[in-house]
Amino acid sequence: MCYPFVTPNIDLNISIMAAILEDYYSILGVPQTATTAEIRAPYHRLALVTHPDKSASVNADAEFVRLNGAWEHLRGENKRAVYDVKWQYLYGKK
Repeated sequence: MCYPFVTPNIDLNISIMAAILEDYYSILGVPQTATTAEIRAPYHRLALVTHPDKSASVNADAEFVRLNGAWEHLRGENKRAVYDVKWQYLYGKK
């Protein structure tokens, strides 16, 4: 069965995924071996600094959205495992 929204060209799908996959660990400033608790602390600290209501930065909205994206992908074990596999497949080990 072929789904119309799935591109049959796998290389194209991989290059698209590579273009949008960010290094969430570096956004939060933590190593890949960090525990959820070790990820949570920098997230909360950075959220206070980058929140659009608290930051005078012109890019505060984008920075906060990017930070929240990192937190959403790394806070749960399942999402984090999927992210790590995708990263390893695309870029190799960190």
